[in-house]
Amino acid sequence: MLFRKSPSFSETDLPGVIRACRANDPRAQRTLFKQFFGYAKSICLRYTASVEEAEDVLNEGFLKAFQNLHNYDENLPFKAWLRTILVNTAISHYR
Repeated sequence: MLFRKSPSFSETDLPGVIRACRANDPRAQRTLFKQFFGYAKSICLRYTASVEEAEDVLNEGFLKAFQNLHNYDENLPFKAWLRTILVNTAISHYR
């Protein structure tokens, strides 16, 4: 199948955005990143010594989140799941 239709989503519908991200839709990934960027950066800044280091942890954390989105349980809050990934990424970065 050469042309696969990606799932449609609304930017305000988080479960729809997550489903589209699971299908590797770059627009959905960009939307999710933009929606949670400020929240994620504030978490990373708490665990790092500089803004540059926080941005490294942030990017690595979002990469891990996108790679492991299939493990996310939709019955649980997404913010808490993302926070766990970011905190663990920051701790690993510190080591």
